[in-house]
Amino acid sequence: MNINKKKIIDEIAAKDFSELNGALVRTIGTVFNSRWFRISDLMVAFKDKDETDIYFSLDYLQQGGFIAVRSIESKDMVEIYDFDLDEVEARLTNDGLKLLMFRKRDELIEI
Repeated sequence: MNINKKKIIDEIAAKDFSELNGALVRTIGTVFNSRWFRISDLMVAFKDKDETDIYFSLDYLQQGGFIAVRSIESKDMVEIYDFDLDEVEARLTNDGLKLLMFRKRDELIEI
């Protein structure tokens, strides 16, 4: 594969990733009103997306400080990759709300 094709493929993948990240933030902020919700409930809106892609995006949002994730059972803050999606709940953080309200930017999140 030549360098130009690889660059184009990489740019498409980055655009898809940033669009999914933005769709997740918008959905969390508008549908769930930034309250704690079961991540498995979020999956209903994204049933056409691969669960691996959802995990990757949610992990990016968590590591970036845009969402908080906790165990449903213990209410302890957790890393999303350590649990199944039906075992955790999430909500937007202050930075996540700023992102949703266009007061903060991230090049990999397209609101």
